[in-house]
Amino acid sequence: MIAIQKLKTYTFKLTTMKTKLFINHRLSLVILLLSTLSILSCQKEIIKDDGSIELVFTLTGMKEPETVGSKQASIKDLAPQQKQLENKAFSTTKIGNVELATYAKQENISISFDNTKKSKDISLDIKKKLADNIPMVDGIKYMVLVYNDATGVFVNATLGTAGQAIKIPVSKNGVYKWYAYSYNTTENIPVPTNTSAPTVPTPTNSDLLYDSDIITVGGPADYPISILFEHKLSLIQVELDYDRLFARIEDYDLNFNNTGFLNKGTFNIINGTTTDIEPYTITSINDYITDDAQGEKIKLAKFYVANPTATTTTFDIIINQLSVQYPSANPTTLTELIGPGATQTTANVSFGSFTPTIGSRFIAKIKLWHNFKSKSILHVTRLGADDYGYAAQPWTNNGTNFPGGTNNRASFNMIKELRNYGLQTNSVVRSEGLTHLRCYQNRTLYTFLTGSNKPDITIISVYYLMNAPDRIALTNYINAGGVVLLMTDGADAADRNAQQPFFRDFFGNQTITLQNSTFGRGSLYAFMNINDVILNGPFGDLRPNSSNEPKYWGEDASATTTLANIPSDQITYYSQATAANKTGTANGVTMFKHNYKNFFWIGDGSFLSNTTARGIDDPTDYGAFPFATNATTNYPITKTYGEGTLTGWTGTAGHRPVYNSVLFANIIFWAIIHAEFFGINTGGLPTNPDNYVIF
Repeated sequence: MIAIQKLKTYTFKLTTMKTKLFINHRLSLVILLLSTLSILSCQKEIIKDDGSIELVFTLTGMKEPETVGSKQASIKDLAPQQKQLENKAFSTTKIGNVELATYAKQENISISFDNTKKSKDISLDIKKKLADNIPMVDGIKYMVLVYNDATGVFVNATLGTAGQAIKIPVSKNGVYKWYAYSYNTTENIPVPTNTSAPTVPTPTNSDLLYDSDIITVGGPADYPISILFEHKLSLIQVELDYDRLFARIEDYDLNFNNTGFLNKGTFNIINGTTTDIEPYTITSINDYITDDAQGEKIKLAKFYVANPTATTTTFDIIINQLSVQYPSANPTTLTELIGPGATQTTANVSFGSFTPTIGSRFIAKIKLWHNFKSKSILHVTRLGADDYGYAAQPWTNNGTNFPGGTNNRASFNMIKELRNYGLQTNSVVRSEGLTHLRCYQNRTLYTFLTGSNKPDITIISVYYLMNAPDRIALTNYINAGGVVLLMTDGADAADRNAQQPFFRDFFGNQTITLQNSTFGRGSLYAFMNINDVILNGPFGDLRPNSSNEPKYWGEDASATTTLANIPSDQITYYSQATAANKTGTANGVTMFKHNYKNFFWIGDGSFLSNTTARGIDDPTDYGAFPFATNATTNYPITKTYGEGTLTGWTGTAGHRPVYNSVLFANIIFWAIIHAEFFGINTGGLPTNPDNYVIF
C-alpha cells in the first residue's frame, strides 16, 4: 500500500531537451514508470541506435626523401669545412666569363606509414622503421574511396583537403577497404567514372600519391584514420641554378635532345599498379619551368614517369638561348651567354647514367658560375704588424720585396688559397685570383688612392696613422667605388683619434664618436640575424642557430672600439657595442657595412691576429689570436675563445667558438663581388642608390 504524501514537484533534466517533467506524487506509479522509460529512450538515441559510425580521415603527410648516392647539397646546407668541396663532382664548360657546370644525382624516397594504422597485412610494419614523414601543405586536395571488404561494394567517395578532417559514415561491425590518392596540388579531384573498377591516368606535370588499408569497425566510437602517402611515379627534375651567376636570368630556351624517358599510363586504384604504358612528348622544357618555391635562385622543371624501367638512362639538354642581366652602375642591355647574339649559339649538356625506380628522383643540375676577374688588394699596416697578419698582408722585408713562404701569416695564406678563391673545380669562389700591394709607412695612403692605377680593394688595420690627405683621399676613393675594409684598434690612441674626423666627414655628421669601450681582451660580440653574404656567405652561416643561440666574433688582446651616432639609415650593423661575456654597457656599434657604398668597418684592428702561417695560434690562449684556419687546407675555421666575468661565462664554460676567419672570408667574397660590379675600376657606384643591388 502506497502512502499518500503532501504534493511535491520533481524535476528531471534530459540530455537532448531542456524540459522539466513535473510529476504529482498523487498520480499513479504507472505514470512515473513511463516517464522514466521516456528518459532512457532519449539517452539511447544519443549513441546512434541506427548502428552507423564514422571513419574520420586526416592527412599525415608523405614519405621523406633519402639520398642513396653521393649527396650534392646546396652550399647553404653544408658545414663550413665542407663547402669548398661542394662543387667537386661537377663537369664544367667555360662560356666567356661564365662557367657552365653540370651535375646529376639520384635520390630514393623511403616509405613510412603511421604506426597507429590498423592493417591485416603485417608486412607493412617494416615501413614504420624507415624515414620520417613530410607534412602535407594545407590546401592540398585528395580523394578517399571506401568499399565493403567482404562484398566489394562501393560505399562512398569524398574529396578531402589537407589540414581538415573528412568523415565518411559506415555501419559498425563491418570491415572496409579504403583507398586514397592525390596529385599533390590544390585543384579539385573528380570521382572516378567507374567506381566498381576505378582507374585514373597518371599525370605528367604533377605527382601521384597513394595509400590504402583495411579497417574493422566495432562501436560505438568513431574511427580515426591517418593517411600517409607514398609516391607512385618517378621524377626527372631539371634545375637551372644561378645562385653564383650574380645576374638575373631574363630569357632562356631549353629542350631535351630526346624524350624517350617520358611515359605515362593508367593507374588502378584498387591494386595500386600502373598499366597501358605509353610515351609522351613535350615541345619545350620552358613550358614546365617554375621558380624554386623556397626562394632559392633556381629555375626547375619536373617531369613525371609512370614506368621508369622503360626509360633511357642518359639524355642531353640543349640550351638554345640564355640571356642575363648583370648588375652595373648604369643598367645596360642584356648579355646573351648563349644564343643568336652570343659567340656560342647553342650548348649541349649530358646527364646519366641513372637507374630510375618508382619513388626515385633524378636531378639534372645546370649550375652557372660567374668567374670573377683578378682583383688587386692594397694592404695598409706598418711593418710592426707583419708578425700578426693584421691587414692580411704578405710578409715584406722593409717593403722592398714579398718573399712570402713560411713568413706569410694565416690571414694572407687564407685569401691566397686557390681552393678558397680560384678557378679550380673545388674553389669556393670562382676568381682569377688576387694581387697585392703594401702601404707600410704612415701618411702615405693617399699616394696609392690618388694615382692612375688604383687598387680594387683596400684593407686598413692596426698601426697605421692617417693624416688629412689620407682621409680626403679615402673618402673620395670610397665615393668613386673603391672597396674598403677598415679595422680600428684601441691599442694606439693616435691612430684612433686620427680616424674620427674621417667618419664625421664621410657620413656628414660631426657628432659621431670613435672611442674605446671598457671591454678588452677575450671579449665576445654576438652577430645579428641578417641574411646576406656577410653572415650567410659561402664560407659559413654566422646567424643564430635553430635554438636562437648566437654566434660570436672575438676581440684580440686590446680594447674594442665603438662608433656612436652613425646614421642608422645608411648602415647595416652586425654587432652591438656591448660584449656578451663582460659586465657593463657601451654605446654604438662594433661592426657595420654601408648600405650604398663599398665600405665595411670592424672595431678591432687585430681582428685577424695570428702569428702562424696556418692553423690555430696558441689554442690555450682565450684572449688573443682569434683568427684560425685549417692547418692543411687554409680554410677558415673557428677557435675556442673568450674570457668572461659573467655567470656561466667563466672558466671552460665561458669559452665559445669565434668566427673571425669565417667572417673575414665572407667579407673578401663581398669585396670581390662589389669590386666586380660597382668597383672603382669597373664603372663605379650607381648614380641612383636603388641600382646598388647584387642579383
